[in-house]
Amino acid sequence: MLDIAIVQDGGTDRWGDPLPPGPPVPIRRPKMWPRDSSESESNVLVEGLAVLIPPRKPVPGPADTVLVGVKIDDDGNVVDGTGEAYEVDGEPAVYYRGGNGPIRGTIVNLTRAS
Repeated sequence: MLDIAIVQDGGTDRWGDPLPPGPPVPIRRPKMWPRDSSESESNVLVEGLAVLIPPRKPVPGPADTVLVGVKIDDDGNVVDGTGEAYEVDGEPAVYYRGGNGPIRGTIVNLTRAS
């Protein structure tokens, strides 16, 4: 499975100037699958990914970037220049075990950043 990293948006300062993004937060081997397939005769178009973020990990917001396919070194840091950028599409959804059991994670839909 691929590793991901969440790069949280830095926001803006009190004058409205953009602040630098935060450091990438690595997540090792989350479950992910293709989503939003559109079928047209024999062609299938995959429009993005769905990722299950484990409990107690940060959930990316609409302004954050998710890097998919990053390399994580032995110290748990993301190697610069690795991964492809994706944007959050829609609202994250909390996933419960058995409908009302303990939280299993949060499902986040992603589309490739343009």
